[in-house]
Amino acid sequence: MCILNIFLFNSCKDKNKSTFSPQLEYISICCNHSNYNYCYSFTAYTKDSKAYFSADCTIENFELSGKHIEFENKKIAYNEFLKIQNFAKKNNLYNLYSNHKNIPYDACDITTYSITTKWENQQELTVSDYSFDTDIQNYLYLLAKKILQFKIKEEKI
Repeated sequence: MCILNIFLFNSCKDKNKSTFSPQLEYISICCNHSNYNYCYSFTAYTKDSKAYFSADCTIENFELSGKHIEFENKKIAYNEFLKIQNFAKKNNLYNLYSNHKNIPYDACDITTYSITTKWENQQELTVSDYSFDTDIQNYLYLLAKKILQFKIKEEKI
């Protein structure tokens, strides 16, 4: 009987295991630099089951080199937002809430980074100088470039 109870307890415990996977609602990644060309600000969020993206950055590559991009609240495909969420999860940004450290800076000539996230069931939090994988930054630049190229095509038509 005791073995049966242990078996039943363990099987119930497994069924009750939390499979909660937090959903990202909002993310903003910013870099301030003394050279304006190296500054960037990206924001992505969801509202009413739609995804939106804002960017303010300078593209540094051969075809659009030095092209400043600035747009707000452009609707993007929801799967684009899910890719951003996956990068955020890969970089463990959900756990910023448990071990964050906000470092205030008063010097205006140093490079600073900040990440603001809002996950479901949590308050919005901004963390300064949190180190993260550049994959998310590269993807946000790529998404901004994609929107810029689409905008350029529309203007030519």
